[in-house]
Amino acid sequence: SRTQPDDLKKDVFTLLKRMDAKEPYIAYIKEGIAEVRVNLFNEKGRSFPREYKSVLEYCIKKMKLRYDKRVVSSAMKLWEDIANGIADDNILVKRVDAWAAALEYCTCYNLSIPVYKKDICQAYNISLYQLNRIVEVMKIYLPKRKK
Repeated sequence: SRTQPDDLKKDVFTLLKRMDAKEPYIAYIKEGIAEVRVNLFNEKGRSFPREYKSVLEYCIKKMKLRYDKRVVSSAMKLWEDIANGIADDNILVKRVDAWAAALEYCTCYNLSIPVYKKDICQAYNISLYQLNRIVEVMKIYLPKRKK
């Protein structure tokens, strides 16, 4: 609608994206009709290292094979929090595969989904040591676990 503020429309686009609604979205923005695509990873206008985006893309690619959309969406939201935290602390992502595996594990942990670390290590072809090391870093930035 022409009468709704653009900020409200942006919030609606974000929610649509998180619900996996097909893009592009059509909206009336700044006195004209526009096609809109949403990049959830860079919502706050912040620029991140390329590897941060690669972690999310790889994790989503792997998780879509084994989990429903709700779990994958939770991983995306969780990565936003973690990525902002590690970026603030200038933490480098050297092994995209290991970070993606740790993100999957932390997502499952946060949602109380039973998962074995050895299965995640196998899916991402990483060692248990690598997974444990990055999970410990990620735990610093995790929101409180849902009961």
